[in-house]
Amino acid sequence: MHVHRDVLNQWAASFGLGEPASEAGAFTGKPADIAGLVRPFLDAGVDHLVVELADGTRPQSIALAARALAPLMPATGR
Repeated sequence: MHVHRDVLNQWAASFGLGEPASEAGAFTGKPADIAGLVRPFLDAGVDHLVVELADGTRPQSIALAARALAPLMPATGR
């Protein structure tokens, strides 16, 4: 799936970001790329993530993010 650059830039501007960048906590890329960028935060002890998708109102976007990030989450024992 591809998010058009204008959608991404509009999302970034709503948070006062000039260009989405990992330094600002905004990750862009393919699901595996984003999972790789999130992994170091989890390894450092971050145990909560807030995920906002630039194209997040689409069920396909939400499912794609869930598939990419779910393997990174520890089992909860449920």
